[in-house]
Amino acid sequence: MSFSSQVKQELSGLGKTARHCALAELAGFLYFGAELLPDRIGFRTENLAVAKRIGELIERLFRFRPEVRLRIGSRGKRVYDTLVVRQSKLLLNACGYEGGGKPEHTCCKRAFLRGAFLAAGSVSNPEKTYHLEFMTKTNELAERLIVLMQEFEIDAKMIRRKKLPVVYLKEGEQIVSLFNVMSAHMALMELENLRIVKDMRNSVNRIVNCETANLNKTVQAALQQQQAIEWIEETVGLDFLNAELKEIAILRKANLESSLKELGEMLSPPIGRSGVNHRLQKILEIAEDIKERRENSRNDKKNDRD
Repeated sequence: MSFSSQVKQELSGLGKTARHCALAELAGFLYFGAELLPDRIGFRTENLAVAKRIGELIERLFRFRPEVRLRIGSRGKRVYDTLVVRQSKLLLNACGYEGGGKPEHTCCKRAFLRGAFLAAGSVSNPEKTYHLEFMTKTNELAERLIVLMQEFEIDAKMIRRKKLPVVYLKEGEQIVSLFNVMSAHMALMELENLRIVKDMRNSVNRIVNCETANLNKTVQAALQQQQAIEWIEETVGLDFLNAELKEIAILRKANLESSLKELGEMLSPPIGRSGVNHRLQKILEIAEDIKERRENSRNDKKNDRD
């Protein structure tokens, strides 16, 4: 079962709510998932739990059981069509559909969003990505949905797909907030647990990457220092350096993998990391100066021969 189906199954299994909330939830179904024809209202879904939820709401509110038809869809999946025939006008009027009514109480707004999600919503597997969306029929419906979610501090966006507006959320925190609003608490906990694991994994990866980058810099710096020390030793000898620089040069050459802090602790008396770095930088400057002088000397001799 997909994560989206799990969420819908949980929402469909919620207990009875107040009559006004049940009407608001059914209104969400009407606006976002109903096919309105002159002689009937049809609700179509591939989720059996959702089909049962629609039937239970209608039976409880209007004291009749709608007809449910099962058929095999074009993709080989089961499709459940819930049909309301004779009482369609009664249902529309009770839900305030034709007047464009909207829920006023906070509890009813939550129920309306729940019905809208059951009718036209889906959510991706959070192990892969965070994405929740509502397929809507008109821009007016999409904007209405966005405004309603904003009342719960949920910032939804809209795009168009196949010429139809799609309202979507891309942040895990926003999806968690919507689950809480709709009372999908089990799905909320599962998503939160996954978010914690993913955040910890990302945090560990950042630390490892940072430490790896720092280690690479340390290794590159040590190799550069070693080359400078060997150059000085081969050209003018380490005795060319003063006592402090010669001491650190010998230590660095013998302890290539040691950090600056560790090198400083090996000295007598010990010095700090910045002191070691200063001495090694001085050695690099001296090596560079020797190279520059030798290069200038070779150029001068060449010019004399020419």
